[in-house]
Amino acid sequence: MVGLEGYNAAMYDRLLSTTRNPDIITVLRNLQQASKERHLPAFQQCVSRVEGAGGMAHGAKHRRGRGGLT
Repeated sequence: MVGLEGYNAAMYDRLLSTTRNPDIITVLRNLQQASKERHLPAFQQCVSRVEGAGGMAHGAKHRRGRGGLT
């Protein structure tokens, strides 16, 4: 998932280079900032939790036992 956020940051760079509309630039910069400063740390925290709990298979079993979607 971390790679996906890196891809998103690069995507925003490309989009920013194609527009001069100040409103669009503001929106794209806000989205890019959220991707870097909020989404990436949140994904990293989730990965740390899953790794600490024994990996994805353990997490899926845990969810199933609690009436989750699996």
